[in-house]
Amino acid sequence: MDASCGGNDCSDSNPLVWSVPLEVTGLAVNTASSTELTWDSQDLLAGPETSFDLVSGPLPGGPVFSFSSSTCLQTGGGVAYSDGRADPLPAEGFWFLARARNSCGTGSFGSSQRDESTAPCP
Repeated sequence: MDASCGGNDCSDSNPLVWSVPLEVTGLAVNTASSTELTWDSQDLLAGPETSFDLVSGPLPGGPVFSFSSSTCLQTGGGVAYSDGRADPLPAEGFWFLARARNSCGTGSFGSSQRDESTAPCP
């Protein structure tokens, strides 16, 4: 942190980033035609260099649920993703988690358990 910038800029040499990203907010799914996901930008909060990883996994019809079954759908992308996978079987589905990152650091998938058990995006 550089005190000359108010003590809150993590990289004075990079004008496109100023703080570690926060937890992603506003994750929305629209299935009107295909499965389209969007979430809130962190350009104003962390800097326009901030990009996003998106992971997903199966929601089986039973009580078993695991973040370790995740697949990276997008690495270092923007605030939208079009999921081209086939629709899940009846009574099943997919879960989605997004995480922000930039040269100052990586945000969270929402909890330390999720961060530790979710397969990382390259």
